[in-house]
Amino acid sequence: MSPIPKVGEHTGRILAELGYDDAAVEVLRRSAAV
Repeated sequence: MSPIPKVGEHTGRILAELGYDDAAVEVLRRSAAV
């Protein structure tokens, strides 16, 4: 059995799948939204 993911581990990948580009994800991270 593999370990559970850490909090936020897949956030970037999920946001990319939803259409967010790297710049938008960075803005969200800097504003502590994610």
